[in-house]
Amino acid sequence: MWDISVGGSVTAGETSQTGAMRETEEELGLQIDLHNQLPHLSMTFERVMMIYTS
Repeated sequence: MWDISVGGSVTAGETSQTGAMRETEEELGLQIDLHNQLPHLSMTFERVMMIYTS
């Protein structure tokens, strides 16, 4: 079973970690620090990149 609590996009000039932190705060009101975290899974499509962390 899949659960996605936060979804969004990385804007120009953002790292994947910065985008994930911003989206988490925007959608859940939580401030998290992912600067030293690597994605567990990332998928890149023609115009979209999906990143999954735990």
